Amino acid sequence: MGQSLACQSGKFWGIRVDVRFVNPIIRAATSLFTQMLRSPLDLGKPGLAPRRPYSGVTGVIEIRGGIVGTIALNLSNHLAIAAASTMREEKIREVNTEVIDAIGEMVNIIAGQAKSELAAHQLSLGLPTVLKDRLHMVRFSGSPVVRVPLYSKWGPLTIDFSMILQPNRGQTVPAKVTVPVIR
Repeated sequence: MGQSLACQSGKFWGIRVDVRFVNPIIRAATSLFTQMLRSPLDLGKPGLAPRRPYSGVTGVIEIRGGIVGTIALNLSNHLAIAAASTMREEKIREVNTEVIDAIGEMVNIIAGQAKSELAAHQLSLGLPTVLKDRLHMVRFSGSPVVRVPLYSKWGPLTIDFSMILQPNRGQTVPAKVTVPVIR
């Protein structure tokens, strides 16, 4: 735990993801969990996200500008409660409004930090939405959805995202997806 999480270029399932988009998200999540939640993360093997409903609690935020995309942070109820309890410095026992607010804040922090690394694309962030139904779907922006599995001291979580480059604002090109590999 606590090692530097970074990805290199590569291919999986015939799809390329550009690490310029993957790494800022991984670094932002790692920073959030290490500094704010005192829980270093381990990186699992990234791949394509299956098209099926999420369970637990999912924070979703949209990105607009030179890149159009969606970032979804999915945590089990247990992990969401533990993270919110740590952020609020109080014991929370169930998924409630404090947990929902904390997960919204977490996905906003991750997207905001990634945005600062991608400043050349002049991005703006939407407002975070948090979904908590037993099973729920997230709508992504057309390109392949990449899943980055991460492991905290409270259990696993995933960050799923899709990004489409808009080089001329009128033309969309799917962002290249490269296999993230731990260095």
